[in-house]
Amino acid sequence: MKKKDIFYYFFDIDTQTGKLAIPPKITDPVSKEFYNEIRIKLDKGKPFDELAEIANTLRMEDSYKSICKAGFYYLALGDYLVTELKDDAEKATRYYHYAGHAIKRIEQFNQAAKAYGKAGLLYKYLEIDLRSSSTDKNFIIRSLARAKTCLEEVGEIEKAEKTYLLEQNLRYSQRHYKGVLFFWKHITCFGTSFWRWLIVYMSFISLLFIGFHFLHKKNLIDPSNSLAWTNWLDSLFYTFKNSFSLGSTFVVEGWIAKLLQTINILFSYLMIGLGVAMITRYVKSR
Repeated sequence: MKKKDIFYYFFDIDTQTGKLAIPPKITDPVSKEFYNEIRIKLDKGKPFDELAEIANTLRMEDSYKSICKAGFYYLALGDYLVTELKDDAEKATRYYHYAGHAIKRIEQFNQAAKAYGKAGLLYKYLEIDLRSSSTDKNFIIRSLARAKTCLEEVGEIEKAEKTYLLEQNLRYSQRHYKGVLFFWKHITCFGTSFWRWLIVYMSFISLLFIGFHFLHKKNLIDPSNSLAWTNWLDSLFYTFKNSFSLGSTFVVEGWIAKLLQTINILFSYLMIGLGVAMITRYVKSR
């Protein structure tokens, strides 16, 4: 795994040991103090469940200090479960998620994104196979979705895109019936790759216009107007025109020509829909 991977960003991986850095990188001194406070209590043998109950109480309050303390208490509790107890990945995932909620409320979006990211990728850190795990996959997906929005808040667009792809791949793997998502994934990479969309579309158009050219040579299709159809460029022109005209461009004879024309129209409208969705997602993410 590359050190520039989003995984390293979320978990503050120690480059020397390759393990979770304790304490994590917290720039706000007050927040760091809250984190260290509960770690010290845990190291001194304070019951874990008692500290967790304190965090549960604090997150219901409205003051900045209480919410901040709850967020970094949850973060410390999650880290402790992962590094020391190593026995409850599902509980650690929930504590990271709760940490993200609280820290987002005090508008520390970078730290909130990291907490949500830990909740979403803890299975990866612990090398858990989600296919055989009882972990709530939808909970993980929600955590990654929130991590993405927090990253967008601070302008970390590249990191947000990587997180979005992790989220979408998990969503895709959870669906038994892929439907249009199959095309959304493989043609546009979940709306992130304009070039993939363009290459697929142009490749398909190329195959179609070759097919239409040979069908015209066999007199199975003719233009529906007086314009001449004499060469390859004419074939390309009529293929593009047919893509958006619901079949009024030329007259077809035989089931092969009719099938090819139908495929041309259906696939073109599918590609237009994917293109519009891709542009919409891009604009909304910015």
